[in-house]
Amino acid sequence: MSFLTSSLSGVIRSAPRLSALLAVAGAGGLSFILFSGPHGETRDLQKVLIERHPQGIRSCMLLRSGAGIDFREWANKRFWMQSLPWTAPTAHPFLFHAGPADEAPSDLVTDLTQRGVLERHVVPVTFKTSGATKEAVFYTTSRNNPDFSYTLRQPGRLFDGYIPIATRAYPEQVPQKGEGERDEPLLLHPYLISEVDGVCVGLTLRRIVDIRHPEHDPTGREIITATAVYRSDGPKDWMRTPVFRRMAGTFAGLEAGAEVRHHLIYRKGIDGLTLFAEQPEG
Repeated sequence: MSFLTSSLSGVIRSAPRLSALLAVAGAGGLSFILFSGPHGETRDLQKVLIERHPQGIRSCMLLRSGAGIDFREWANKRFWMQSLPWTAPTAHPFLFHAGPADEAPSDLVTDLTQRGVLERHVVPVTFKTSGATKEAVFYTTSRNNPDFSYTLRQPGRLFDGYIPIATRAYPEQVPQKGEGERDEPLLLHPYLISEVDGVCVGLTLRRIVDIRHPEHDPTGREIITATAVYRSDGPKDWMRTPVFRRMAGTFAGLEAGAEVRHHLIYRKGIDGLTLFAEQPEG
């Protein structure tokens, strides 16, 4: 097996792990140090790496409990929510958790809310059949908070499944050609929903090392491999609490100042230099 085939097979096999560990979002930029080299190749590789991650690179741990959109208590019931900044058709909420207000939130949600990491919002809800009113509660993060990774949801799209966050298109029932009230109210979903799926630690690029030119791919492009050496910014204080460790886990090997290495595969051809793959080492 050639070096390239072996490298690419490793990348493909580790793709699920990559999705859990590498995330690009947030307000911060990727910190870096300028390098000098005999022919500037190191700086070229660094430039392409930074362009791939313009808003920073992080190591993220998937949340398997304590977060998510959960309205199972109201399953099979038709309801709509008051139009608010988190529910309106033009809204794009960044949700850590949403559900009925009479359900106790997880210990993690409670802890992060008390620490000011999350904001709690009460949303009035109306049920179609009975006309009864209840309340939902949304726990949101700040927009594109780099401490989190998100799954982008497009409510109403088939591949997203059913997301019961919607408002009525009309504030009052609309007669339907003399047949009384509309049988089914028209509901409108938020434009987009970013749902938290992980918690992240920032990485700062220190250097690029071990640059090699093993071979060319079948199209004639040159393959370049290298190692990016990062320094971990370390978990935030709220990521070190007993409740966080119990419900989410720990960031092993990512203490502040810890060295983190990623294997890089570049391709270079007539279209220039591109970063083909990046995966954590070890």
